[in-house]
Parts: sequence; structure tokens; C-alpha cells
Amino acid sequence: MSAAAILLMIVGCNGGAEDCRELPAPVPFYSSIESCEADNAVAARQHSANFDRVFAACAAVDADLVGHDVEIVWDVSMEEGLTVVVEPMSGEEVYVLARTAEPTVQRH
Repeated sequence: MSAAAILLMIVGCNGGAEDCRELPAPVPFYSSIESCEADNAVAARQHSANFDRVFAACAAVDADLVGHDVEIVWDVSMEEGLTVVVEPMSGEEVYVLARTAEPTVQRH
């Protein structure tokens, strides 16, 4: 696999792996795994005040997927941490979701 880009996925969790959400990364994509990993710990630390646990992982976007609809699939478990996969969309329907404002974070 040849990587077209590397993305940094950051996920914050409160109260276990069931209450997690994606968090913004410092940049959308990286040109190398090394530059992504250099930002990994710093980016996770920036969000740690708002969550019980913060997970971060770098994932390669396969060059064969450029120009195709893809989805970023992630999962968190307390045993294995954050796993991230970038894979082609299956089926004929493609949904695009965007958020224009940052949600507020409430701590209980």
C-alpha cells in the first residue's frame, strides 16, 4: 500500500469507551507518518482537560482510494485503544455530514 496522505484521528471519551466522540486534529492531513506521529501526543494532550481519556492514532489513506468516496471507521476499546481504518464506501448511497460549529463539552 502506498499512502496518499496520513490523517490524525483524535477521540475523547468520558466514562468508558461507550461515550466517545471525534475531536479536531491540528491539520487535516499529513504528508508522512513521522509528521503525524510528532503531533499525535501533543494534540491528544491539548484535549485531555475535557475528557477522562483521549486516544490518538495516525492512519494512512491508500493512494488507490484517491478520487473515490471513503469513510473513516474508528473504534475505541479500553484494552486495544483507538483503531482507525480508511476504507471505500460500500453501496450506492453516500452521505456527507459536516459540522459548522464546535459543540460544547459538559463535564459531570
